[in-house]
Amino acid sequence: MKPAPIGLDKAFLSWFKLRTEKAWKKGSWKILELGFDVPLAKWQRNMVWLGGASEEEVVSMEKKHGVCFPPDFRLFIRTLRREKYPLSASPWRHAPLFYDWAADTRLIRKRERGLPGGISEDAEKRGFWHASWGPRPRSAGARGKRIAGLLRRAPRLLPISHARYLLAEPCRPGNPVISIAESDVELFGPTLKTFLLREYGNILGIDWRPAWEEEYAKLETAIRCIPFWGSMLG
Repeated sequence: MKPAPIGLDKAFLSWFKLRTEKAWKKGSWKILELGFDVPLAKWQRNMVWLGGASEEEVVSMEKKHGVCFPPDFRLFIRTLRREKYPLSASPWRHAPLFYDWAADTRLIRKRERGLPGGISEDAEKRGFWHASWGPRPRSAGARGKRIAGLLRRAPRLLPISHARYLLAEPCRPGNPVISIAESDVELFGPTLKTFLLREYGNILGIDWRPAWEEEYAKLETAIRCIPFWGSMLG
């Protein structure tokens, strides 16, 4: 079995595209024992990648959302963009794993705007309050304002799929991907590449753990030092 190319470049994305589309054509993957609301539950036979966006389209996406795509994510959008379902796809299927930054504006903004509310909800319903946030204010309104203020000063996150977010700042390659559900924050990839290997490892027919753990060992300190988000990682 040919190993994945080193780094996240055109060679890796070409390998990734070939392997995933080959698996989708055969429909030969096995469902992991993770329940139904997982990427595997929405993969269907004969899926393909939509195909890359032009540089002009990427620039337009950045202006539309007021963001700078890190170089590796920009390359991903330029090369693959997102999954495309066959015309015969079931009407109850989930949305593609990756958001389309040209077409999925409503979903992307909903994810961005929902972060403060989700964390504040946990602060009220579960009494969650992280020590790094300082003394816990007495009123719910003050607690909400404190959380909102902390998030405004935190590095921006790019919603890339469902509850998965890529660190946007600083705008450089190798930023981590984290999963956020209310106040539950989990590292899903020390880098975008290791995130892809983890999410698609089953249909790629690879063990994603060695590459993931190797990158984490190198980047753990930097990831833990990310303002706000680093201290919340489980």
